[in-house]
Amino acid sequence: MPSTPCRRFFLHFFCVFTLFALFNAAQANDSLYEVRRISVDETAKTEVAAKEKGLAVAKRRGLQRLLEILTLRQDRGKLPKISDQQLEQMVYGLSVADEKMSRGQGRYLASITIKYRPDLIRALLQQNAIPFVETQSKRLLILPVMRHAGTALLWEEGNAWFQAWARERLKGDLVPVALPWGDLGDVSVINVREALAGDQEKLMAIAGKYNADGVVLTVASLEKAPLSSDQGIRIETRVMAPGWDGVNFKSDYRSQEGQTLEQILAVASRNTLSELVESWKRGNLVDHSAGRRNLVVTVNVSGLQEWVSIRKKLEQQSTIDRYSLESLSVKEAVVSMDYIGTTEQLRTALAQNDLRLDYDLAKQYWVLTVNR
Repeated sequence: MPSTPCRRFFLHFFCVFTLFALFNAAQANDSLYEVRRISVDETAKTEVAAKEKGLAVAKRRGLQRLLEILTLRQDRGKLPKISDQQLEQMVYGLSVADEKMSRGQGRYLASITIKYRPDLIRALLQQNAIPFVETQSKRLLILPVMRHAGTALLWEEGNAWFQAWARERLKGDLVPVALPWGDLGDVSVINVREALAGDQEKLMAIAGKYNADGVVLTVASLEKAPLSSDQGIRIETRVMAPGWDGVNFKSDYRSQEGQTLEQILAVASRNTLSELVESWKRGNLVDHSAGRRNLVVTVNVSGLQEWVSIRKKLEQQSTIDRYSLESLSVKEAVVSMDYIGTTEQLRTALAQNDLRLDYDLAKQYWVLTVNR
């Protein structure tokens, strides 16, 4: 029987799909295991010895930073002491930038990036029964509002809370965040009244302007005038973004003797960012000791190109341990997934890569589609 374009497409589709029908996801989301810009400044009898010391310090400092990213604050005391030999085994590779060596002074300065072996880091945490998170949130936009005496400021001059965030170095490990410019374009999208009212259309519009998936509305309410001594401040923060399930928290601050408003807000912004990350971790923490679960899903595909795109997204999911192809047609595939954590955590993790997992009540099975 002569070959038709449809049959050729199906055979090509089948071959590629079958090639990736069984996949072990242990290598997923490995970018989290690269720690950048570790600054070292070490001295020794010689420059060579100082460099060796600097690299050793960077490896241990980087590992500490990585473990802090992956785990909750409350669990870090459970970690065992890592020997130098274990540490060397955990390092996959490193690169050095801004390297400086002072001749005759035995001093070494550098900025070092280190990539650690995900399998050994995961094994360390699992062996010590420490839950950890590898699901990275989509980007969020910070909207800082300052309130005092019935007045609320967002883009307006005098918003010291906005200025505190502008001075903060916003990192993007598990929860990438951004601060708007506060230019005329931003002013035309949303005002402070609309932000405080939670106007979803306006909030999503300003988020989209900065390629963010949602907004962190954080409000600093001042007890007294900005320049007053003995200042009291309440910080109320809520996240409006898919996968965050209405996360909100608040904290109170009171100035110490001689402490300025700028200093209080600097502490408050760092603490707010830290609590934001901890909230994400608590919602997506995976206990690997609980074992694996299985879910059979129907994947809707329009063709080979879309499947390749979906497959790449699945490969980035650390919560998926393995998946296999159960059946195949031109428009859909049935895939069996072994995953770690709860189904809701799996849905959240997939959503961060624009994949939507829903249960079809009418047909009584799970469906995986691409968010467009």
